[in-house]
Amino acid sequence: MTSSLWRILFITILIASPLSSQTNHFSAPQRDESAILLATDSLFSILSAEKGAGTAFLTYMDDSASLFPAGENIITGKDNIKKHFADPSPNTSLTWTPLKADISASGDLGYTYGVYVYKYPDDNGHPVYRNGKYITVWKKQSDGSWKFILDIGNTSPLPPQK
Repeated sequence: MTSSLWRILFITILIASPLSSQTNHFSAPQRDESAILLATDSLFSILSAEKGAGTAFLTYMDDSASLFPAGENIITGKDNIKKHFADPSPNTSLTWTPLKADISASGDLGYTYGVYVYKYPDDNGHPVYRNGKYITVWKKQSDGSWKFILDIGNTSPLPPQK
């Protein structure tokens, strides 16, 4: 083998190696827990689609959670968040798609982020769609489940029309 081929082989092995910090940022348990957190956020969205955002948020929130709704003041605590979601208008839905999850080295905090679609009726009853992005900070509970402690979202421009 020529020295160039040896260098390419060496670099390839180095990059693929579990010792490489570029390809192995986290241990296997952290990667597994990140996958669990991503799945938890997906189940959170499914519950929102099936039972409404209020039910979903109250189910998946830590008692001390805070929401940072776009254009509104911070809402903290289960009772205040319950009031925020009370009496949703008919034909309103909030769903999202988590794109990434990550866990702290200590394993007790994590975050997810993704994109959401909020659908609500206009004054004439026609559906209006608002797209956005979000980030949710999660805390591992004593029973091993994940509950969110912070949730923030903001709108995104609509995709270009073709």
